[in-house]
Amino acid sequence: MKLDRRGFIKLAVGAAAGFHLTPLPWKLMDDIAIWTQNWPWVPRLPRYPEVAYARTICDLCDGGCGIKVRLVNQNQSVKVEGEPSAPVNRGKVCLMGAAGPQYQYSLARFHGPVRRIGARGSGAFVRISWEEAFKEVVTRLAELRREGQAHNVVLISGRRHSLVGALSERFLKAYGSPNLVKMPSVEDGRRLADLAQFGRKDCTGYDLEHSKFILSFGCGLIEGWGAPVRSIQAYSGWRAGGAAKFVQVDTRASLTASKADEWVAVAPGTEAALALGLAHVIIKEGLHDRAFIDQQTFGFEAFEALVGQYYSPAKVSAVTGAPEAVIVKLAREFARTKPAVAIAGKGKGDLPTPAYEIMAVHALNALVGNINQEGGLIIRKELPLAPWPEPVLDATAQAGTAAPRLDLAGGDKYPLAESLLSNLVESIDRGRLYPVKALIIDRANPAFFGPDPGAFRAALAQIPFVVSLSSFADDTSIHADLVLPETANFEGPVDVINPPTLPYPLFGLADPALPRPTFETKPAGDIYITLAKALGDGVKEALPFKNYNEAVRKAAAGLFQSGRGRVAQNEGEAPGRVFGGQAQPQLFGSEKDFFKALAAGQFWYDPDFTFGDLAEAFQTPSGRFEFLSQTLKEALGRAGLAGSRGEACLPRYEASVPTELSHEYPLLMVPVEFFKLVNESEGGAPYLTKLLEDDLLKGKDLFVQINPRTAIDLGLAEGDRARLKTRKGGLAVRVHLFEGARPGVVYAPIGLGHLGYDLYWRGKGVNPMEIVETTTDPLSGQALWWGTRANLTKV
Repeated sequence: MKLDRRGFIKLAVGAAAGFHLTPLPWKLMDDIAIWTQNWPWVPRLPRYPEVAYARTICDLCDGGCGIKVRLVNQNQSVKVEGEPSAPVNRGKVCLMGAAGPQYQYSLARFHGPVRRIGARGSGAFVRISWEEAFKEVVTRLAELRREGQAHNVVLISGRRHSLVGALSERFLKAYGSPNLVKMPSVEDGRRLADLAQFGRKDCTGYDLEHSKFILSFGCGLIEGWGAPVRSIQAYSGWRAGGAAKFVQVDTRASLTASKADEWVAVAPGTEAALALGLAHVIIKEGLHDRAFIDQQTFGFEAFEALVGQYYSPAKVSAVTGAPEAVIVKLAREFARTKPAVAIAGKGKGDLPTPAYEIMAVHALNALVGNINQEGGLIIRKELPLAPWPEPVLDATAQAGTAAPRLDLAGGDKYPLAESLLSNLVESIDRGRLYPVKALIIDRANPAFFGPDPGAFRAALAQIPFVVSLSSFADDTSIHADLVLPETANFEGPVDVINPPTLPYPLFGLADPALPRPTFETKPAGDIYITLAKALGDGVKEALPFKNYNEAVRKAAAGLFQSGRGRVAQNEGEAPGRVFGGQAQPQLFGSEKDFFKALAAGQFWYDPDFTFGDLAEAFQTPSGRFEFLSQTLKEALGRAGLAGSRGEACLPRYEASVPTELSHEYPLLMVPVEFFKLVNESEGGAPYLTKLLEDDLLKGKDLFVQINPRTAIDLGLAEGDRARLKTRKGGLAVRVHLFEGARPGVVYAPIGLGHLGYDLYWRGKGVNPMEIVETTTDPLSGQALWWGTRANLTKV
């Protein structure tokens, strides 16, 4: 049979048409669908399942959201909804919270304790029992303590708004080590700024819901900033009927900037200069609140002289790139609109913001008298938790805690710093002070997200014993010698303390949503208590609790004893106005009744507040808000640092971006955060990959954003493959042209390029933090991350 070209084409077309008209391909697709449903890790539900709801608190970030988990056959979570009675989120849930059930079944989870059997970072582990795991950890820690080397143990913690963090700090102190190092975030700068100007750490919140003018210095209000759901709900309230004006100061047209009424574009890292430029205009034109300044502030004359000399609109415009007319207009509008509030903290707040920048924004609120006013900055009342008994340190603990900290926090150079991860890594690399003999990593992933992930991984290679409490095979836990996995989402007890930026004190407490953990895991609090009991001596006495639940209840008893506040209702909706005004607190007949109500409603909170009351607001040496911080003056003077009597004690702008241009590195690289890219140690859920647009991740390629004019200069077009290079190294990326990008700047999304987790996230994209060159915040000592010279070349 002869088959010419024409006949061949007819045959091919006919075969293709016949193939699609037959049931064969559809049958194959159906078989594949059935086959994939039978994969062993996919949860299988019966035809007529038993359905119930469990109320708990979302544990995936510090936002403090109350949620309802839909359960099938008691132990399988299938859906998450917001709890209407929860005061923070009032029935709503964010995209990460909605993906909650996928964390329960994640392929990246450890099914129980494991011991490393392969090379560090290979992820090769073997399952062991909890008895074996505890025995090995206790044997190592007890040996170091016996040999007088307790101070050679380091704990890196990612916990900030939970009593587990307080318990782990207590454990380490009683063991005998001063080396508790927390993952850096915006809260480091905020705590220091609050202490300097208000006299108390972590005391500021914002009455966002009732403000009429919101001036945000880089805060990603609808991209995960603060308590994320609450911030988004506040934004929705501003949009309703034009109730408020929202102005976003940002270096790029972020999602938040694009949704604002006005976007003020500034050069990266210059937000403090703009805030002080606004202060200059407000003071010069007499728009400041003279009565508040005279009666409630200290050091105004020095502040007035500083902004008058250095921060005129012309000078600030030259630094920030914002037009002089915009600076003047914005200052007038902020000062004249009542109520107004200025807020600080870049992006989602996962990375540090300079303390001086936050002080400058605090000063703006003080200038116009917006402190403790409706819709302004609020000095949050203390949360009346009962303190645990002060531990009595034995001789070993006293000697160990007296050793100098490896991260140099609190030392001569950074006397008010609490912890400095970058300095810890540097100490390990240089062999400074003494070696690290054991490292415990608790809900933290510094091998991926931190000032220098590569340097941290190199430091891990020098530590003989590494223990992780992660529930997931993240970028850091795959380097551990032992993993003691904590319970994951819905599986363990949850507590939350004062979610970030909340104007009122709040404590949340919830039992596990599931009757039992999915795998052989334990709550982190119980892990610390078990270790303490096994170590004995003063460590056991410092944690005298039967379990973590008992420790939490002892602390929460202080809420009942205070006679303040109220407990959320176990049904219905939270009141629309949750902050401000006076109301009678709830009364409970007994502590037992109180805990019963707390268990049902989950949250204790105290929203009652008298606006304008400043009687006990400031705990500074002057008893006032301090433009010129005497706390800084005393600390810097004690350390013998220059400037302790002058500008170092005032809000100021410190350049943190290199200004030199070179032919080799003509661009500035700025890492940016996206809500859908998760940097917490839990990582992203498979569901979240569905939200990544093709101009963010395509296949395994990460897209960086540049302005079209910059692209023309570099000979680049949309979608081009390119090499992003700094002095630290290079990454393969693709190019996305974005009009909202500042010319001369390349914006690199953070959250991809994982070495750990599962097939949904591992190996997709690259991690720009690997090639960031950090600078140092002069006040907090934290590593800052938007000052890296780079080039971008087509490949």
